Amino acid sequence: MNPYEASLLSAPLSGLYADIEDDLLLSIAKRLAKNMEITDTAKWELKMLAQLGALQKDAARIIAQKAGIAPQMLEVALQSAAKDAIEQLEPSYQRLTADGYAKTAKIPPAKSAAQAARAYAKQAKDSLNMVNTVMRYKVKPVWTALIKGVAGYIRENAEKQPVLDLLNKHTGAAVLGAETRQQAVRKCIQEMLDRGIPAFVDKAGREWSPEAYVNMDIRTTVTNTAHAAQDVRMEAYGLDLFAVSSHSGARPKCAKDQGKIFSRSNKSGTVEDLRGNKIRFYPQSSSSIGDPDGLFGINCGHFKTPFMPGVSMQRYFPTENRTENDRKYRESQKQRALERDVRAAKRECAAYDALGDREAFAKSSLKLKERRNKLASFTQSTGRTRRSDREQTHEFGRSVSSKATASQRRFEQAVQKINGTETKDGLQASISVHSVLRAETRGVKVEGIQDALTKPLEISKMKEDSRGRKSKRYIGEQATVAVNPATGVITTVWPTSSKLRDKLKGGAQ
Repeated sequence: MNPYEASLLSAPLSGLYADIEDDLLLSIAKRLAKNMEITDTAKWELKMLAQLGALQKDAARIIAQKAGIAPQMLEVALQSAAKDAIEQLEPSYQRLTADGYAKTAKIPPAKSAAQAARAYAKQAKDSLNMVNTVMRYKVKPVWTALIKGVAGYIRENAEKQPVLDLLNKHTGAAVLGAETRQQAVRKCIQEMLDRGIPAFVDKAGREWSPEAYVNMDIRTTVTNTAHAAQDVRMEAYGLDLFAVSSHSGARPKCAKDQGKIFSRSNKSGTVEDLRGNKIRFYPQSSSSIGDPDGLFGINCGHFKTPFMPGVSMQRYFPTENRTENDRKYRESQKQRALERDVRAAKRECAAYDALGDREAFAKSSLKLKERRNKLASFTQSTGRTRRSDREQTHEFGRSVSSKATASQRRFEQAVQKINGTETKDGLQASISVHSVLRAETRGVKVEGIQDALTKPLEISKMKEDSRGRKSKRYIGEQATVAVNPATGVITTVWPTSSKLRDKLKGGAQ
């Protein structure tokens, strides 16, 4: 079994655990959204930390509901791996028997497949149960870090409040406090979404996401199951020797063993191939088989084929197109990464929608559109099939989806309004979606940008920064717009201060 085939079998289970992680993170975001009134930071922190027990019950319920079908999915994956491995080689075994090179198998293929699947079923189930336990446990530090992070951010900024009040006499402290709370929640929620909920911590202390760990574990397990199925059939046909594939860039232990012939019964010696070439074979016990970083271990891409002395292996076991398989595997992994990016953006949209944070939601909706476009471009250029089911997240339902689409459309319409606008001094202005978003974040509307470009109170002289980037400013009543004079591209936008506006209009100083 090659890495591409193994990845196909592992995908349903890794996708299931990605969904579980999404549901756990959104459960946390929703619980936080119900408790956004933060008047006394210390009391709020204690109150929220006291909700840990209820949150852990929610986590246990989510994991139990979702992961309940994991054993059945695992069984299907293991049986498919064993069945596929046997079906690929069974016709060749039978021809060997017909030609007198192998004995007649008394065990039917289906029984061999079941035997191989059983050999790894318990180990794989135990691994998934461990993932469930770790995720349930890790909800506690994730929640604690979120609450303490929000409270810490608010306390840190509260110390700056008197200074801000002096600088902004016309802005109430309550408004500034609300902004601080929103910034604190947004910052800490984003950090939580980026980190996720770990499912495994390795010896080096690295935390693995549920999807990454389950994907690695199941890929390795289905590959081992396929090898076990081969061993069972070789035993049934009385075949002892097998050849190991080889490829460049192999790991140290694999590099030592690749291309060799091994004996399952741990014999050693020499044999001849069809052309009479003498080839040495080694006992399997001398190989790195069984080591996690060895032959057929974790993330190993090698495979084995039976070796019959004096018989051309190509006659009975045609060499698969390794280059094509490698290409498919690389493309499949790239597509999975792009699909994960889409799901991550959807997760952000769902979380910020639950929190009622329109600004962060708008930013995430634009991120989602960009990532969808990138995925669409990749599948189109490679000819791969777009798998919308692998882009879904449970909480990104019709309501959140329609809000995200409306948000994206609103920014696109804003871009269309500004693009092509002729400035007072004859430039054709253009703006990106992200610049529109930043402008809106700063309280600047599209009309304010257009007014600054077409009816500026002043156009500054061209300036050049330390990196050689040129720009000039169009200062309007509501907005100040920086434009690259060579391209007309708007680089940044910010509100025009009342002091500068009054000065340019000849009003109060």
